[in-house]
Amino acid sequence: HLTRRYRGDHVGLHPQKQPGLSYLGVSVTVGRLIAEEIIEIGRLAKVYGDGDIRLTTDQNFVLSGIANDKVEALLEEELLVKHSPFPGPFTRGAIACTGSEFCRFAVVETKERIIQWAKNLDDQFGERLGSVDASSVVRMHFSGCPASCAQPQIADIGFRGDTAHQGDQIVEAVDIGLGGSLGGDAGFIDWIKGAHPVEDVPSALSRVIERYLIEKKPDERLATWARRTPTESLSKTLLPKEED
Repeated sequence: HLTRRYRGDHVGLHPQKQPGLSYLGVSVTVGRLIAEEIIEIGRLAKVYGDGDIRLTTDQNFVLSGIANDKVEALLEEELLVKHSPFPGPFTRGAIACTGSEFCRFAVVETKERIIQWAKNLDDQFGERLGSVDASSVVRMHFSGCPASCAQPQIADIGFRGDTAHQGDQIVEAVDIGLGGSLGGDAGFIDWIKGAHPVEDVPSALSRVIERYLIEKKPDERLATWARRTPTESLSKTLLPKEED
């Protein structure tokens, strides 16, 4: 065992219960690694840690048994620039299924989209969310079809692949839901807006997060805020002003 009663996603640098040792949880956005990166993770585990690589339920990895005097050098390794132990709150909470790239059931591409959406939100709102621990994470889960491979129903913000009509064109779209969570206040998401064109999602997310930051109570998580906010009101926030 690495810890005593730790609760969280293990991302970041944490002390082990063994004196003088730490473990490093690294965020792999949407769980995608290439072969060369997997080999490099093995090298880092041998050079800096005890040789173990542990995988988490959030598709991240943990390097254990790192001597505290090796931590600084480890954090300078190139791989940890792309896959950070200290990601922004949206990147840290981003989960996506395989999507249309490799799954015949998915109707939209998922992984690259949510990576970009999360990065945009981190750039806009990361500092305003405050703390960088697990309590500030905003979980965004993206399934490319009505199945729940990415478990969008338990996310703060969930996406489900769909299509929409724009004029005489059929375009990629998503259903957008808010308010899912696990833990003591567990609850499923409420699907707020159906068939929202994917090109309009970034601006819709920005409006929702801006409103959340203005209206939230101290230490109130996004899921809790969304549950106490009327669905019709949330739906209007997702729409561009001209469609209100």
